[in-house]
Amino acid sequence: GAGGVELLLSVAARLRREAEQAGFNPEALSFALLSDTQDILPAFPHNVRNRFRDILLSRGIEIITGVTVT
Repeated sequence: GAGGVELLLSVAARLRREAEQAGFNPEALSFALLSDTQDILPAFPHNVRNRFRDILLSRGIEIITGVTVT
């Protein structure tokens, strides 16, 4: 949901920044958003989902839908 998207964007930005400050390649980190629904943020309007999809992808975050995490 929205909380997961917000948390992922925040954690990815922070970890990349800290990796770079520590002298590591921040591009070596990878992040993915997993959802058990067929689209991210299903309770939100289509244009909101599209905007967040674009943001996630532009930041190198993979989107995987239709999967259950156990």
